[in-house]
Amino acid sequence: MNVFDNIYEKVKITFNEWIQIVDPKCKWTIEDFPYDTGVDEIKTKPHCWKCVSVNHCWFVNETDKKPLAMNYTLGAIRKLLGNVGTANPLPGLYHPNCHCKEFSISTPMVDNVKLIIPPKKFEWTFKDKGHLLNEMGYREKEFNEAMEILQKLVKQAYASGSYNFRVRDEKGYRIGFVIDFPGKNEDAGKVYKLKTGWTIFPNGKLKNNTLIGGLV
Repeated sequence: MNVFDNIYEKVKITFNEWIQIVDPKCKWTIEDFPYDTGVDEIKTKPHCWKCVSVNHCWFVNETDKKPLAMNYTLGAIRKLLGNVGTANPLPGLYHPNCHCKEFSISTPMVDNVKLIIPPKKFEWTFKDKGHLLNEMGYREKEFNEAMEILQKLVKQAYASGSYNFRVRDEKGYRIGFVIDFPGKNEDAGKVYKLKTGWTIFPNGKLKNNTLIGGLV
């Protein structure tokens, strides 16, 4: 990609609602590492966790909904621009030697969003948050139905860009949703504000951290 291609892509991104971050020189993504450790920089060297943790991930093109780019000083920019014509003349997104680029993509369709839910996550949620499901009118035999509704609403919320940034570290770019969750039985017709937490994974996938974080 030459300088003019870079400029064209930046113009497209400015007017596009969604982007994908790609490091074309890195084979690693957050999906290659367990959640309890996150990105292992010994394995990914010379690629750092900042780049690996968001590689091939989709984000809304808004400052508070995508990884924060490095804020270069004027002196650093002049020095980097003095290298025009070299292999990497422009400032990197997250550090001077970063190869990551933002590419404009179409707004995701709900069917393109895939959820990764670790084993026994439902079982733990029923045990720890069953009282909240009861509070919203769901009986124990209806807990699985509630989880199906939750998954559908999470996909819709992500595709519409209705997420909030929470944490970005070696364990990934973690986000939260506050979704309108419908009541059941005696609470039918009521709508509850339900919190749920996820990590953005590559190519439209979300990995669950907390199915039910509580009610707002």
